[in-house]
Amino acid sequence: MPPNHNQRRAESAMVDRDTDTVGQGALIEFAAVAEWIEAATSRSAKIALLSRYFAQLQDDPLYYAVHYFAGQGFPQRERRLAPIGELTLVTALSVLSGIEPAKLNAHLKRLGDLAEVAALVLVRQSEPILTLEDVAIGLEQLAKTQGRRKLSWVIRLLEPATSLEAKYLTRLLLGDLQIGLEEAMIEAAVAQMTAQPLEQIRWGYTLLGDLGKTALLARHNQLTQARMQLFQPLKFMLASTVQDPAQVIQQLPQGFAVETKYDGIRAQAHIAPAGKPTNWHPETVFAGIRVALFSRTAADISLSFPDLIAPLASLAPHALVTGETAGLILDGEIVPCQNDQILPVAALQPRLDPESPSADRIASVPVAFVVYDVLYKDGAVLLNHPYSERRRVLESLLLETPEVRLAAAQILFDLESLEQRFFQARAQGQEGLMVKALNSCYRPGRRSHEWLKIKRAIITLDVVVTAAEITPETAPWFSNYAVAIRTSDGDPTLLQIGKVAVGLSQPELETLSDWIQRYTIEEFAEGMVRLVEPQIVLEITVEQLKPSQRYKSGYDLHDARIVRIRRDKSVNDIDTLDSLLYLVEQTQNWWDSSEG
Repeated sequence: MPPNHNQRRAESAMVDRDTDTVGQGALIEFAAVAEWIEAATSRSAKIALLSRYFAQLQDDPLYYAVHYFAGQGFPQRERRLAPIGELTLVTALSVLSGIEPAKLNAHLKRLGDLAEVAALVLVRQSEPILTLEDVAIGLEQLAKTQGRRKLSWVIRLLEPATSLEAKYLTRLLLGDLQIGLEEAMIEAAVAQMTAQPLEQIRWGYTLLGDLGKTALLARHNQLTQARMQLFQPLKFMLASTVQDPAQVIQQLPQGFAVETKYDGIRAQAHIAPAGKPTNWHPETVFAGIRVALFSRTAADISLSFPDLIAPLASLAPHALVTGETAGLILDGEIVPCQNDQILPVAALQPRLDPESPSADRIASVPVAFVVYDVLYKDGAVLLNHPYSERRRVLESLLLETPEVRLAAAQILFDLESLEQRFFQARAQGQEGLMVKALNSCYRPGRRSHEWLKIKRAIITLDVVVTAAEITPETAPWFSNYAVAIRTSDGDPTLLQIGKVAVGLSQPELETLSDWIQRYTIEEFAEGMVRLVEPQIVLEITVEQLKPSQRYKSGYDLHDARIVRIRRDKSVNDIDTLDSLLYLVEQTQNWWDSSEG
């Protein structure tokens, strides 16, 4: 079979290049290898290509290459750079090529891939000069820049690129190389390169939260030095959704733990002796104990909840030992509360301002941290311990204060008891139930069938804002938001799904309007309509989704309402077309028929 155009382009890029050039991390070599991987048809072939390339790199280029092949500019835990929007990239390509945006969009419609458009219009005749380190410097500057100023750094990064380099720089800026690589395959390539067991690679990555650093330790046979990094958030374990309680019995016939599914902000609490000041805020230290709260996006949200610092730090006398290994990592949910009653999640919105809340706001919206798992305690990494054992450790911490509570758990074995527990939760206005296998380990970043969630039958979507409009009813505040979902888990392309304009309070409208003005990409109608960087995630409810050719998703929202701004989620966490179709089907599931 003759090589395709990707293979030919990769071959031409590899001509006359020696191992030393590859080892130094030339971007053209990275791009050429990416072409070969994209053309490879089997998983094993992709892993082998990646392993051979990694083996030729010196340490610093290896560190960068591992992250870039994962579609990340930085280690996953840092989440320092959101994907750059298509509009910004089209504008940059127009500036560099001299081609009007309308013509570039026509190319995009024909090719279906903005990276291929970049390769088509950015053609340099001189020798490639960019290195992986040059890319790292550019990404660092992009991470420090906000709003329209990002455009200048995108232009500076793409300006010296060859056609092939521009293709993969564009994909990296979009957040996905689209060459059929999964993170597990990169882990396998590192294992193959270093002749280390794959499970050791995965374990080192779990502890460090940095796959590039893991690769370097493995290369130098130093993986045993990997230690849990307190105050560096772990990925959260995720649950699978079931429609019918009978599915729980089928999947977990030996019994299971049932917990209330709290509708708040998923958070991870890190607690340890403060030690010497580094980059932490004094406000996060109480009585010599440092506390940090991290959201699902790995953002540090500690300053948004200063009223949780002292209660969490006060666990230390009975929860921590002394010494270098002293520390706790807890998994739980931040919920609004009034005395013993947990309030609807909408009450939490005033607390989600990125700035530190005022004393009045803290008093008006008290919060509690409901803890349902413990991942680390005093040198013991508990991730591979079964749920039942982690639960015993959790109960020993004596979480009995109004601000820090232990999630109630009940062991069940039969369908009747599960159904009764679910309808009880619904009657109390709770979101649903979490069901966990008693022998389940904690698998960071994995969606497991050992954890199951049973929720109300309602169409609830996480969407990202792509544009905003000022309406006469709410002027001068932006209140009508165009929103989108992702194409799939493997394809980050955004698909418009309609508009939503109801649900936010006046302070929330004002806060979001300030953000829209800072992150505007392009203005229309004298500034009344603005395209924005796709970063703000909204949770919305929808009464009905109707097929429509008006939007790229193929659906249109009807009677949509904003539930809350999801500052704890990024564009990578929003719903996909597949999950949307699943939710449409779910609205006619077992729960509806059982209540009829």
